[in-house]
Amino acid sequence: MRLPGARALVVAGLVLALQAPGAEAADRHLSVQLALIAGDARMLADPATPPRRREGLSAHIRSSLGSLTMTARYAADATRQTDADLLAEARGLRALFAAGNLIAFLRLANRLAAAYPVDTSSFEPLAVTPSRLEAGRSIYRQYCLGCHTGTDPGAVSPAPDLFSMARTTPRKEFLARLLGGIYGDRMTSLTNPFTDEALASLAAYFVNGDPGATKK
Repeated sequence: MRLPGARALVVAGLVLALQAPGAEAADRHLSVQLALIAGDARMLADPATPPRRREGLSAHIRSSLGSLTMTARYAADATRQTDADLLAEARGLRALFAAGNLIAFLRLANRLAAAYPVDTSSFEPLAVTPSRLEAGRSIYRQYCLGCHTGTDPGAVSPAPDLFSMARTTPRKEFLARLLGGIYGDRMTSLTNPFTDEALASLAAYFVNGDPGATKK
């Protein structure tokens, strides 16, 4: 189903994301974007990734690269620093991707993601408690279940099985994906609507919960 005004919502989401107040929010947005670029590049470079899924990953990467320089500038302004090296490397990422040099692109993306890591201190170590598991189950049933079940993993932009993703994806990358949401998708904005505690509950549920209990 295509939502009315979806393009306007996506643009508005991007503007709001880039105008997030404070240095901490700006740093998080930058680090999450770099982590997702690196994660998408890793899947794109995997020979087992289906061809149509590669199309979606390429589109996501191009979309992220299109705003990366602006994100980096906003983070530098918020922290009152000038990071010319990051801006140059962001341009280098775009050039490598445009040239189809995926190996060099992945190497640089990984290096930048490591240099500007996502702060996961709100989630690690991930404390699994009965209240968090119940909260995560409730959020999943209300907001996630409708799209994240029974999707085709070979589709251009599938809504993945979040339980499988949580248990097979590197932990920091998975947490970055929870923080970042789905970049450039017409059904979502570019910012995550949940608090860190709600996301911690989701992460605890996806890692340790019972997928079969979601419909009970």
